[in-house]
Amino acid sequence: MATEKKSAAEIAAELSAVQSPKPEVCETPAKGVCSKSNGKFTISAFGVMNFPVAGFKAADSDKVETKMYHSLACVNTLKQGYKCNGCGEEIQNALTTAVRGVLIGDKIITVTKEEMEKAKPASDKILKITGFVPAESINPIFYESTDYIAPEKGFEKPFLTFAQGLGQTDRVALGTIVGRGHQYTVAIRPYGANGMVMSYLFADYEVRDCGKWKSVATNPAEVELVKQLMTETELAKDTFTAAEYDPYLANVRSIIEKKLNGETVDACYTEEAEPKQSTDDMLSLLQATLNQQKAAKAGK
Repeated sequence: MATEKKSAAEIAAELSAVQSPKPEVCETPAKGVCSKSNGKFTISAFGVMNFPVAGFKAADSDKVETKMYHSLACVNTLKQGYKCNGCGEEIQNALTTAVRGVLIGDKIITVTKEEMEKAKPASDKILKITGFVPAESINPIFYESTDYIAPEKGFEKPFLTFAQGLGQTDRVALGTIVGRGHQYTVAIRPYGANGMVMSYLFADYEVRDCGKWKSVATNPAEVELVKQLMTETELAKDTFTAAEYDPYLANVRSIIEKKLNGETVDACYTEEAEPKQSTDDMLSLLQATLNQQKAAKAGK
């Protein structure tokens, strides 16, 4: 009896049916492109330059979102409950019904939502430029977060004129803006060929003193070896590449993918902590490290 011939499409369909299912993945979030604006305002400079812009959040912290479950044996989510420490009553919709309060000494001062609203500064949507400083004069510790800013339609020319002025003078524009119930100091600097970014700055009183540093005698020869390690070996980099410095979440996602697809998860490789070294023999240790690094660089 003659065997019925199958078409290529039929064979392909049968092969597809018996192939292993595509493994599930725990994807790293895509960067994407800025879409929704998080605020609009007008930049006012010199009394003659006034151009409206929109702000766009420039970055988000990456994290693996997790929920709380009962146990490995009882994988059920937990409900959040708010109970009063005094009467024990469980408060429903606590985030909206509970009152806010501040503990000062032994007194609790409650503040209503209406009172807090009255205390907010007016949101006038004007970012007034108050000065221009050298870019390197702002200590990075004062940078809180950064937004992209882009011109409203029809105001591209003054926007780019201002950006080019900043870039060619290597200056940062300082200004103040009111938003989110607070007055902020911001720094605006050029970014790329045609853009600008606006960074919110911490106030002076918001940055803590460390209080842990002290002056000790150092050995100039050891300092010189450290400088050489920083500048003359493969550890010296010409540019910063952010993607090279964050393997942790990639490892976590790899663990999740393996478990998702029924694989056994072995312990991830991590570098062992270096043992503490005595500072008495630092000079010879630094010299040996420098020799190793230079040899490694020469061998490439």
